[in-house]
Parts: sequence; C-alpha cells; structure tokens
Amino acid sequence: MFEKVFLVFLIVAAIIFIYWLNKRLNLELGSELLGDIANLESSQKKEIERLKERVAVLERIVTDSGSQLSAKIDRL
Repeated sequence: MFEKVFLVFLIVAAIIFIYWLNKRLNLELGSELLGDIANLESSQKKEIERLKERVAVLERIVTDSGSQLSAKIDRL
C-alpha cells in the first residue's frame, strides 16, 4: 500500500516539476527573445540614421553639381 502511495506521489511530483521547468524555460526564452528584438530595433534605427545621412550627402552632391554645372555653362 505504501509503495502505491509513494509511486503516485512521485508521479505527481514529477509532473509538477516538469510543468514548473517548462514555465521557467519559456520565461527565460521569452526574455531572451525580447532582448534580441530590442537589439534588432536598435541596429535598425542606427542603420536608418546612417542611410538618412547618406541620402542627405547625396542630395547635397546632386544640388551642388547642378549649380556648378550651371556656373560652368555661364562661363562658356
């Protein structure tokens, strides 16, 4: 009789432990995922800023080249 009770207790304890372990691992993975998402957003924001700076430089080149070309034509 004692062995059956002990066996039932052991099975219930194992189920509870597995459930607890699963929840703990899911929470840890979730926080890892949030960290990865934050890093990705940060790198994307940096990339966007870098691209905006490049577009601004290209706009300056295009507008300056146009005015320089106009000045060269006027000199002719």
